[in-house]
Amino acid sequence: MLFNSAYSANIGIIQSLADSESAFLSDELNHASIIDGLRLAKSSGAKVVIYKHCDIEDLEIKLQSLNSEKKYIITETLFSIDGDIAPIKEIEDIADRFNAVRIYDETHATGLYGYKGAGLLEHFKVSNDNFIAVSNLSKGAGYIGGFATSNADINSFLISTSRPLIYTTSLPAFLCELGIQVIKNIKNSSDCRTKLFKNISLFIKTMDYKRKVGSPIISFLIGDNRKAILFQNHILGKGMYVPCLRPPTVPAGTARLRISLSALHSQEDIKDLCSLLRIEK
Repeated sequence: MLFNSAYSANIGIIQSLADSESAFLSDELNHASIIDGLRLAKSSGAKVVIYKHCDIEDLEIKLQSLNSEKKYIITETLFSIDGDIAPIKEIEDIADRFNAVRIYDETHATGLYGYKGAGLLEHFKVSNDNFIAVSNLSKGAGYIGGFATSNADINSFLISTSRPLIYTTSLPAFLCELGIQVIKNIKNSSDCRTKLFKNISLFIKTMDYKRKVGSPIISFLIGDNRKAILFQNHILGKGMYVPCLRPPTVPAGTARLRISLSALHSQEDIKDLCSLLRIEK
């Protein structure tokens, strides 16, 4: 299913599935597009339950408390702010036990993980068809457009009911054709993925990071809003764009720089960035 963006896909899918018999269990740090979709779900009478970030025990407790006929677990696979990875294998196990449909947002993982770059579902070899995967071509792919995929029954239902899919002007045909070429390029870009993860390892080693970092998205916590903006501008003056995130995107007192590493960065780029960050550290 082709959407104009992953934002539209999340809203359209959640809204379509929501009714008085459904319950959505959502990770507390999910993307704004998921949050907005859940607001629509509430207006349809659905239950919305927030579980602690990547906390399987909390998810299980909250699943046990529900008597809804239809249950949906919704999470980003690679979280867009801190770059941490959802416990997908554990979610799969618990979803099977409670007969819950999974909605995985692969937006920030597409192109980066898996042999063919399909994302973390490929990386973790998720093989059942009781899930919906949402992604786009505007992050790792550097293009435009969103999409979602599932089994034939769910696809057919969403094609008939998803308002952002039905009532929005679709992407022009030439953009679709270019999008197909982008997907082909992703499948054949294993060398770029290898280079990217070498850059991630170099950054971790140079910064002497103690925590495990498995993605190119890295949050550099500063705290104070004004200080974060000033430091962002300082780095920009050195020729590097590292945007700062501040409330309401992140909680008060946790303003941060959001580093996004790329396969196109050289080792010198990585080392120069680390030198600038050490000034703040």
